[in-house]
Amino acid sequence: MTWLARSVDRLDRVQVTWLLALNALFCLWVLLAQGGTQLVVHLGKIPTGTWHERLAYTYFTTIPPVAVLLLALVAWVNRPSRGWVLKVHAFLFLCVALWVFLVALQFIVGGTPNAETFSWDAGLFMFLLAYPVYLGRRALFPATALRKPSLRYAHLIAIMIAVGMSLLVLWRIDSGGPRLASDTHFEHLRLFARL
Repeated sequence: MTWLARSVDRLDRVQVTWLLALNALFCLWVLLAQGGTQLVVHLGKIPTGTWHERLAYTYFTTIPPVAVLLLALVAWVNRPSRGWVLKVHAFLFLCVALWVFLVALQFIVGGTPNAETFSWDAGLFMFLLAYPVYLGRRALFPATALRKPSLRYAHLIAIMIAVGMSLLVLWRIDSGGPRLASDTHFEHLRLFARL
């Protein structure tokens, strides 16, 4: 057995309680970051003029973490619910991964926002693609399905895709290529809000 297979096997033995705790901690971190912005704006410390589009983004990114935290509490109190709660967590995280993937693809194809105010965190992007895939393959598929190499190593494939996409986004930033209008990457949130 190779070191890669042993590492994947070790990851697959992580207990559900640890996965639920990791999900809750990550979502708590997101809520602290996004919720803090909302609180400061609502308290009137920052005028909403230039923050309007960014504030809409923070509302969009606080709904899934709240759901994950509430479901994690349910799972901690009601032990038999841990299986289905992890499945819901996996679905929510996969939705976030899809959204982040599409935003990165938009940056690669259409250009990045203003380089003076835009930064790219390749490590966070890698986590946001790979961890939901790992969680999804763990929670949504039976253990027998993990014998297929494409599913067994799906989270590692997601890491490779994230690294490649991050390199392309960073190249796009460095190349001085086309830039998106400052609010273009928030357009999909406006469309989502209208639904």
